[in-house]
Amino acid sequence: VAPADAAPPPRLTADNQAMEVAAALGDQGVALGSPILYGRELERGLLIRPFEATVALAEGYWLCYPPGRRLTSKIARFRDWVLDTARADPAVVEGARLAGREVGEAGN
Repeated sequence: VAPADAAPPPRLTADNQAMEVAAALGDQGVALGSPILYGRELERGLLIRPFEATVALAEGYWLCYPPGRRLTSKIARFRDWVLDTARADPAVVEGARLAGREVGEAGN
């Protein structure tokens, strides 16, 4: 047991996923990251996934724009591209399923 006045061991902490994964990529520790966001790094072996467990989070990603611009062609094309890309990624579809949603459900 360490004395009460002992200094805590040095450690690196980060307050967002990008910083945590950057530290892990730099051999500075481990990170909890989304396979959706870091699939390329996983495929290339830069990161490893030690277990298959996935946690569904209630949060999502939102595409925001002024209400009057919803039907403009460039926003509609971009929205369609984002949704098509997301629906083509099995990790995204599985994450939505685990959260009890479908990709694009909230922003119809």
